[in-house]
This record gives sequence, C-alpha cells and structure tokens, in this order.
Amino acid sequence: MHSCSPAPPDHNSRTPALRVVIRHRLEQNVDLFANGKPVDPLAFDGVSRSPDGQFAIPTWRGIPSDPETTRLTAVLRNSNGSVAELLERSVMFTSAP
Repeated sequence: MHSCSPAPPDHNSRTPALRVVIRHRLEQNVDLFANGKPVDPLAFDGVSRSPDGQFAIPTWRGIPSDPETTRLTAVLRNSNGSVAELLERSVMFTSAP
C-alpha cells in the first residue's frame, strides 16, 4: 500500500485553506474527513494516475482550515468496502501577530 500524506509534518500553510493529495491503488477509494466531518464534495478536484498507471491520485483543494488545528482523516477502502488503511494528519494554522 502506498499513500501520500497531505503535507510534510513540518509544512506551514500560508492560507487558511488546505490541498490534499493521496496516492492509492486503482481499485481503492478514499473517504476524506476534516475534523470528523466529510469534506465538501465541491473541494474534490479530480483524479490523475501515476506515470506507471498503477495508482490513482485524487486531489482536493480549498478545504477550509480550522483557526488552530485541522485534523484530516483519509479512509482508504478496498473494492469490497473494507478499510485498507486509515491516514491521519493534523495541520496547524496560525496568523502573524
């Protein structure tokens, strides 16, 4: 199983909106949540394929960021609906003083 996290652990977002990219096997699907709630379907920007055609790479853009910490959770599901992997990442946003 190969997957990409939303950003490196030390990433510092410059705007209060997030972009999430996840790589997974073609036969899998992803359910994406922000702070426990499903991400708005309008944030979904489409799916591309890896150069070798073995992986799907969905992208979400403009996911609103919480004023302090946004907890992202991606549930990767196999074609039969079982959970293949659970990915979690906290993204912190602070404004300049």
